[in-house]
Amino acid sequence: MDYKTYGVYDSLNLGDSLKLSSSITCEDAVEMMKFADLSSEALSAALDESTKSEKEIVEKLKGYFKEWDAQAAKTRTIMNAKEYNNARIDSHTSNEWVDTESCATISRHRSNTVYAMYISLYENTKYNRATQQMEPVDYHVSWSVGFNVHASGWKIDGQDRKKFKTRPEAEKYLAGRITKYDNLFTEINPPVPTESKKLFSVHGQLIRGQHL
Repeated sequence: MDYKTYGVYDSLNLGDSLKLSSSITCEDAVEMMKFADLSSEALSAALDESTKSEKEIVEKLKGYFKEWDAQAAKTRTIMNAKEYNNARIDSHTSNEWVDTESCATISRHRSNTVYAMYISLYENTKYNRATQQMEPVDYHVSWSVGFNVHASGWKIDGQDRKKFKTRPEAEKYLAGRITKYDNLFTEINPPVPTESKKLFSVHGQLIRGQHL
């Protein structure tokens, strides 16, 4: 039979999805005329037989899809296991304060396997024409404390650019924030809060080295 096939496409994302599609055109006049002389009843019967066979082929294809489902599930499980094995606890400072690259007068951070804290104190200056010197106008304090993960939802508390007129006032406020959260930085490997387990998990399992 003379027919043309258009768009035999397959789209396979391993361990995720499979799509197959095909379409045909058939303008075989010679073959068509073999049926044209049949009665209406005979044509209907021939059509029923052909469509039945076509549907049977589709059911066979569905069986192959079910076979793929099972194999793809295995592929995905292995992929997940590999991703889990490659996961590592984020680097940390062992609770020690470390200077952070910044234009702020003071910019430091400390971290352990679960928590991280960032602080900065910026001296805002303005040129004084009378003295011909840059002189402080006020001081901006920023700080944040949260989970030591590269993911959204890591922040627990913090504030940006809180203004103070004098440096001693700014430093006193910042010292208070540090003291408030000192309890999070007494262990290098503290327990992960149960409600935040997802941040430290890969496919539902805690990263190796973490614990609740």
